Amino acid sequence: MPREVSLDPFGTSADPRRYVPIPTSERALAALQAGICAGRSPLLLQGPGGVGKTLLLRVLAEREMRAGRRVLFSPFLHLPPEDVAPWLFHLVGWPRALANVSDAALVDELRAHGLTTTLLIVDEIQSATPASARRLTELAGAAGPTLQLVTAGRARGDRLTEELHPAATVLLDGSFPPAELRTLCEAFLARAGVPPALKCLPPAEREVIVER
Repeated sequence: MPREVSLDPFGTSADPRRYVPIPTSERALAALQAGICAGRSPLLLQGPGGVGKTLLLRVLAEREMRAGRRVLFSPFLHLPPEDVAPWLFHLVGWPRALANVSDAALVDELRAHGLTTTLLIVDEIQSATPASARRLTELAGAAGPTLQLVTAGRARGDRLTEELHPAATVLLDGSFPPAELRTLCEAFLARAGVPPALKCLPPAEREVIVER
């Protein structure tokens, strides 16, 4: 039975099971994975809202876990800067009273445990305060090769870059070639559970969807 049968055809677009490997997305993922393999941190996936950044981060997390890397995923960072270290300590999974965690203690624990395969992925980084984004970058930098940081966020001029000081930025400008949009449209219409009336749309009407 096809895997797609158990999924809501109109469900969340950030489900990695929905991913359609079009060239634009694959190039972005390849660039992120190359940065990870090269030990670069932080990496920033940047682009307008709705372009598919969250889905790509989810796919990246799955691929890295299959490759044997430990992955931590956070959908956002809504914390004051003084809480970033305790949050990260808790996310890593160490049983420590959050109020007693310092930046130095977190870095010491990361190094002591030798977590060389830990990848921290944080989505919607633009929702963090500038101070919290800087603190996260500082912690990742202090931890060195034991912790790599990948973030994604919408463009905010140069501010996001100033806060994160990314080692590399991967841009998604939201412009997909028509052929890739047709591929995405066909993949959606092929999902189990899509009404027959949609599956049977004539080519001219499908082209209208692609154009819009």
